[in-house]
Amino acid sequence: MPHIYVQGGMKAVIMTDTFQAAVLLGSIIAVLAIGVVYSEGLTVIWKRNVMSNRIEPLVFDPDPTIRHSVWSVVVGGTVYWATMFCASQASIQKYLSVESILQVRRALWVSCVSLIVVFSMNFCIGMIMYAVYYDCDPLISKTITASDQLLPLYVMHSLGHLKGIPGLFVAGIFAASLGTVASAMNSLAAVTIKDFLNCLCNITIPEQKGAMASKWLSAVFGLISFGLIFVVERLGSILQVALSLNGMAGGVVLGLFSLGMFFPWANSRGALIGATTSLAFVVWIGLSNQIAISNNLQTAIPKVRSAQGCVCNITTEETNELFSENEVFSLFRISYLWYSSIGFSATIVLGMVVSLLSGPQDPGRVHPDLISPPILAFFKTLPNPVKESLNLPLESKENVENVIKRNEDNL
Repeated sequence: MPHIYVQGGMKAVIMTDTFQAAVLLGSIIAVLAIGVVYSEGLTVIWKRNVMSNRIEPLVFDPDPTIRHSVWSVVVGGTVYWATMFCASQASIQKYLSVESILQVRRALWVSCVSLIVVFSMNFCIGMIMYAVYYDCDPLISKTITASDQLLPLYVMHSLGHLKGIPGLFVAGIFAASLGTVASAMNSLAAVTIKDFLNCLCNITIPEQKGAMASKWLSAVFGLISFGLIFVVERLGSILQVALSLNGMAGGVVLGLFSLGMFFPWANSRGALIGATTSLAFVVWIGLSNQIAISNNLQTAIPKVRSAQGCVCNITTEETNELFSENEVFSLFRISYLWYSSIGFSATIVLGMVVSLLSGPQDPGRVHPDLISPPILAFFKTLPNPVKESLNLPLESKENVENVIKRNEDNL
């Protein structure tokens, strides 16, 4: 499988991703369906989760330090997924590999529906696992040493006697991980060759050698990713770490895309300073949060857990707090779901401020194809005095091309 990723490029990634998605979906459905059959009933599952406060009312408190609230999930989650679908190199490469924009839209609709279904099934599996271990928490009884081991324990303990289920589960895990890594490796290799070597360093690589260099770079990035496993495992919850890292970088990239599409006055200096400053700021917040968690200065306090059904007979005290009351700077306690929103907003604001202070770009020199069509249509509806004050309207495509050509000739 790694050989296919390295040798086949993005086309091989799409083909293997389709197969891996089918394996992943099959493993989730199998674990969920068999788990329901071997459980004590849906009523018991629901009752035990409600009694332990796993199913809780919606939290409308706007406090950004609350880990999961309606605002952080809806607003922060929307911006996060916008970064994944609209500004991710891996996603855009796949968009460009299909024949038409109509196919891209269809694929996105299928992807959105599939994500909702998969997440819903994962939530149900979590509820089933708690209903099974509600009176004998494996972490308290020392059966496992980390919460990430809970699902494999459940599969082997409750469903391991069924032939094929453990193997299908392992296949699903590998499919999920390889599907993500494959796109990332190819995207990193493409960006390194095109943007760094060709554009920044002015190194021209022939097409045949470029293909070979891309394959070697994919292998190198794969080895680097493998080495980072030993770092990530010390940073707490793998899911939170992954979402945090994606949010830190993705929000800034989405901000750059939006700055260029929606604000024709932004210049390159504003984009560069806004992006680097915003990235440094959000990385400072995110890494400080993870350091506090790894040093037990800020720990996630679990909800009601019990070991009364185990031999050790240990019961934890009930608490409604999500985080322990340690002296941690409030900025470092911001929910990880807000990282992408912070990076996105800061990039646009700082980018525009720096652009205006350093001399805004003339919108008349911006090619209309580079501006979002709704924004372009909105500009055309503005009154003439407003257009003049904003240095609008944008010129036609032909005029812009003539202006650009004249500027190039003058150089």
